[in-house]
Amino acid sequence: MNRCPCNTVRATGFFLYSDGITECESPAGELFGAERLRGFVEETRHLEVGEVIRELDERIGAWRGGDGFEDDISLLVLEVC
Repeated sequence: MNRCPCNTVRATGFFLYSDGITECESPAGELFGAERLRGFVEETRHLEVGEVIRELDERIGAWRGGDGFEDDISLLVLEVC
């Protein structure tokens, strides 16, 4: 698991993920990557945890260009209040 510490408006939290997210390839073979994931975390930090997970699921699916992944996709978002 990798982690990306983040600060939210309401709390501090942790965004834990497997390399299946950062190594997810687009149809053109480009990796989703850590920088794109960091941008996503910053962009969605104001959302509720469930919304963040749904948004990432949608975004990574769109990035992949269809259903199914080559690797496992694991994600855990912890919000410390």
